[in-house]
Amino acid sequence: MGFKYLATLALLPFVLAADVFFEVPISNITVAPDGFPRQAIQAGTFPGAHILANKGDTLHINVTMLQENPDMRQSTVIHWHGLFQMRTASEDGPAFVNQCQQSSCSVLYRVTDFGGKVPLPSTNSTSTSLLVHLFLFLTSFLSYRYDIPLNNQVGSGSILQAIYVAHVFLERDFLVPQPPVDSVCRWGARGGRYLWWVTNLVHHPFFLPATDPEDPLADLYDVDDDTTIITLADWYHSPAAGLMDQFRVDGITPVPSSGLLNGVGRYVGGPEVPYAVINVVQGKRYRFRVINQSAYAAYDFSIDDHIFSVIETDGIETVPLPVTGFEIYVAQRYSVVLNATQPINNYWIRAPIVVAQQSANPELDPDLVRGILRYVGAPDEEPTTSATVLNPAPASQGSGGGGGGSGSGSGSGSGSGGGGGGGGSGSGQPQFLQEFMLAASPILFVLVEWLTVWQTLVNPGAPNGANPPDRRLNLTFDSPGNGVWQINGEVYVPPILPTLLKVINGATFADDFNTSEHTFVLNPNEVIELEIHGSDHGIIHPFHLHGHAFDIVKSSSGPFNFVNPPRRDVIGVQQSGVTIQFRADNPGPWFLHCHIDWHLEAGLAVVFAEDPAQQREGNQSEIIKQTWLDLCPDYYAQPLAEQRK
Repeated sequence: MGFKYLATLALLPFVLAADVFFEVPISNITVAPDGFPRQAIQAGTFPGAHILANKGDTLHINVTMLQENPDMRQSTVIHWHGLFQMRTASEDGPAFVNQCQQSSCSVLYRVTDFGGKVPLPSTNSTSTSLLVHLFLFLTSFLSYRYDIPLNNQVGSGSILQAIYVAHVFLERDFLVPQPPVDSVCRWGARGGRYLWWVTNLVHHPFFLPATDPEDPLADLYDVDDDTTIITLADWYHSPAAGLMDQFRVDGITPVPSSGLLNGVGRYVGGPEVPYAVINVVQGKRYRFRVINQSAYAAYDFSIDDHIFSVIETDGIETVPLPVTGFEIYVAQRYSVVLNATQPINNYWIRAPIVVAQQSANPELDPDLVRGILRYVGAPDEEPTTSATVLNPAPASQGSGGGGGGSGSGSGSGSGSGGGGGGGGSGSGQPQFLQEFMLAASPILFVLVEWLTVWQTLVNPGAPNGANPPDRRLNLTFDSPGNGVWQINGEVYVPPILPTLLKVINGATFADDFNTSEHTFVLNPNEVIELEIHGSDHGIIHPFHLHGHAFDIVKSSSGPFNFVNPPRRDVIGVQQSGVTIQFRADNPGPWFLHCHIDWHLEAGLAVVFAEDPAQQREGNQSEIIKQTWLDLCPDYYAQPLAEQRK
């Protein structure tokens, strides 16, 4: 009874001055977001609560394991997708890269205050009520507590569009003894090995700063709150463990049963679950924050009879770009501004799901991923509008990759079109934004208007300008079959002890890590250039880098752009490849991995151990907590069956 009371109380956020308190109880639930009931794990509420905060606030979040299903995992970690950890790599989340997972409900997990710059609440704080202290005291015995200073980090793709979603590593059959990587809760988009909860967890609580007085694009929109968040997620009717077993046999990436928009969807033969509704007032301008939380699927996003402007990607402000729609891969985030100037009516929000080998799951109808944009005053009924002509760029302009434009192909599918990007066309008409046409040479901007697609707004430019990078790495990915993916011939296998723990204990060189850990050691402040390409098997792979945003200096077969390349932290990669650059100025072990969780589970990842010496000592050294050091002993004190469940 006490636990149930605490779980109810935990749903109440406490906001006092610059401190935001929130509880995330993780528990079992039977849920049917598309009308098909199944057992799942929820984080707080379904479809998820919003944690609202402002730039400069400090978050205090307890994550409490209350789930009782013995067939599901009893351990978890949290990843803050979109939040760059500085001196706190131990808080980044990927299990066995940055930490061991929480193995019980008895540890207080406290994120540091970044060197004391942001004071954490104390029991003698006059700004904290007795009720809050009692609440925190009781829950501290049941959960990990994250105390996260937001500092100056903003951007809807990062903290602003952060989502926390639990994911779990599945145990793989390797000879090397390997602890399974368990649940990773994603804020907006960062994580280590995910998977099992991707299909077993009801995802998507998130938070966003409500205001940023320094937002350079604030004058473009009137409304930006928790009603303007749009989440996209794939949904599976079968538990992940069985799907992963089948993947290891036939090598076919498991196809979802449906797609969800803001937590609801439909599948073939299922009930007509009411679609999610987003209300707008005619004449107002809305900043929609669109987030792809899927395990696999990409989406082609558009709104009937509306053109909108992309102003941010993965937390990085961009020069406003009018488009008819855009493709969005797993873990990516976009902010778009919609001017509600159409007649009062209902309009379809369309996000046809895009996966390879769609026919492998007859329950999936890609076109059923929809929502309703309802102008205030419109009747309470489904729209009758027709899809906007998305106007993809000419096929000859692309790289021959995965199609796109009309929902019939792009993203993760093999597609029917040839590719291309979108922004303004030669006729001046907005086009459908396709990601792989990104890094156009500035010299072409005046020659080919459709190449002026995507420019970073603040401090544009590659980290070393047009000068050569300090180090080039070629990462070639491939799948030999049977549900295995590899980079440069190596399948990533998580170590028994986290990479970060090894670094703190003296690991400095590549030879200090097992070959299966696939770890590259980076020198301080060197500019790294990664060329990522491989045999995509008809799938565009969304690669995500932890700890950094990167500049996309070359995409597909296009020219290099070092002047104003797009910048983000997740990029879709197909066989023709991309080239990205970043500066190694944030010591820590950072994961680079495919965000299709089935492929991540299959080994499609590497680790960058950035400046190990500086992480041990100096002004960028890791802030180590005893509670973090206790995680591994606690985890391995569990029975082996619990570790590998």
